[in-house]
Amino acid sequence: MLQHVAIGRIGGQRRHWQTILAQWLLLISGEIKLMILNADGEPKEPRRAPKTEQAATAELSTPASASEIRNHVLNAWVEVLGHKNFDDTTQFFEAGGQSMKATQVLMKLRRHTGMRLPIRLVFDNPTVRELTAAVEHEIAKASAPAE
Repeated sequence: MLQHVAIGRIGGQRRHWQTILAQWLLLISGEIKLMILNADGEPKEPRRAPKTEQAATAELSTPASASEIRNHVLNAWVEVLGHKNFDDTTQFFEAGGQSMKATQVLMKLRRHTGMRLPIRLVFDNPTVRELTAAVEHEIAKASAPAE
């Protein structure tokens, strides 16, 4: 079992690693973005989603009714959790959910609403009933005219 690692002359290696990291990371407005370089040291172009996926995303519309939103929430839970052993008042995390599954639920809801919903939504609204109301609120907020 490895109990410790001797690094040696960190000062001399620091500049080397800064140079290496500078080739891979780009600091823009407080965000660190991964920049992958090709064999010539030029930045590679980011991959684009296939046009069919982009077109499908652009054509998404918000659900028309509360029952439709509830069905989308319920279906997302069933798909992600892999069972139907819960009702509208069961807590997501008691039904077998965890943070990664919460993210998957939100990705499925994004396909139906066309909206990026914050992960906090599942933590703050952990039942189907509460999450449905929260998604309705987010849709109403997004479709409200700007003041």
